[in-house]
Amino acid sequence: MEALLFINLIVLYLGYFRPNSAAAKETSITPDGIAAAKRAVDADWKKLGRITFWEYMVIILFGGAMVLFFCRSPQMFEGWGDFMEKRFDRPHKFIRDSALAALVSYLMLLAPSSLYFFKNFIAKYHDNFPKTPVQSVLNWSEMNAKLPYSFMFLLGGGFALSDAAKKTGLNEKIGESLQSLKSLPNAAIILIIIIVVIFVTNFASNVVVCNVFVPIVMELAKKIDRNPLWYAIAAGFSASYCFMIPVGTPGNLIVQSAASIPTKKMIIAGAGPTLSTIIITWAAVYFWAPVIWSDLLILPDWAHAQTT
Repeated sequence: MEALLFINLIVLYLGYFRPNSAAAKETSITPDGIAAAKRAVDADWKKLGRITFWEYMVIILFGGAMVLFFCRSPQMFEGWGDFMEKRFDRPHKFIRDSALAALVSYLMLLAPSSLYFFKNFIAKYHDNFPKTPVQSVLNWSEMNAKLPYSFMFLLGGGFALSDAAKKTGLNEKIGESLQSLKSLPNAAIILIIIIVVIFVTNFASNVVVCNVFVPIVMELAKKIDRNPLWYAIAAGFSASYCFMIPVGTPGNLIVQSAASIPTKKMIIAGAGPTLSTIIITWAAVYFWAPVIWSDLLILPDWAHAQTT
């Protein structure tokens, strides 16, 4: 999939395999231009200087967080989250990633960003103490000014919407209304799910789309006696394919804002990757997924119990 995306972009915008196209002429670089670009990169590299204590602290905190996220409940061995739940007699999944995220955020607000802070421990006289406060690794004022609170509410709203649809029975109602799809072949249903989810995810957050559509397609699968996990895989993968519209994902919006790319050009550039991902995802989910997970061809007991 990534290879097709790469080929599409270099053919469309770099003029590969089209030597006489306008794109090829615009992107051709002379040897002098290549040398100038190399000098500019080398100059910027030297400006970076050596890695600072501040950067070391960020690496340590983020690296430690990634390791601890994985080791919380890895299912391959007893994680620290599993141990804490047993130790304090708490239910399974009582400790979630949010606890670790809050801890790391607190440490970033607490940890110093400079070795200048440690003068507090070696100063013998009052005049030797630091005269100015030492900034923490994460500065609250700067974070508060730049943190996209609206995006946080968008993600939280997606979780709330998904939970509300499940508890109110909306998922079941939608699943019942889609029972007419039972007459279609399974391949066609999976293709429809992929196309619909990809279309919607270009206009909404990936997490929101996944939270809304996965329960619906799982309910649909139970109504037509298919394995719900099969349809959930199709919807889950497809929710990440937002290549055309800037509002589909923060990455698209950042790129558009930084390079002032018109939405029309983004749609044109994303059309090829979108089409290729539809075809590849459909083929992978319909043909390859049952090879890896043969249980997808069987209606599980838990789904059968809920339908009866």
